[in-house]
Amino acid sequence: MMRKVLLTDTLLHPVSLTILGKHMYWIDLDQQIIEMAEKDTGALRQRVQRRIPVLVNLMAVNYVDPGHYLNHPCSVKNGGCSPLCLIQENNNKQ
Repeated sequence: MMRKVLLTDTLLHPVSLTILGKHMYWIDLDQQIIEMAEKDTGALRQRVQRRIPVLVNLMAVNYVDPGHYLNHPCSVKNGGCSPLCLIQENNNKQ
């Protein structure tokens, strides 16, 4: 894998980089902000949140519509499994 520089300016103290979908997010501790940009190009850089004085860890989580789980085989009584219900590729419980 080749190394690629995406951003080179105005990053004073970047910490806690995380990736979600097509974007990367990071905290700039000195500027007290969360920023984002496209992960492949560094384009469309924008501030997500500002004035966050003590944030040092960042995690991105993909939202899943709760309706997605209504027909999931493990959604009722853990699918009858104990202690963990897992779905195989053919939609069978394991």
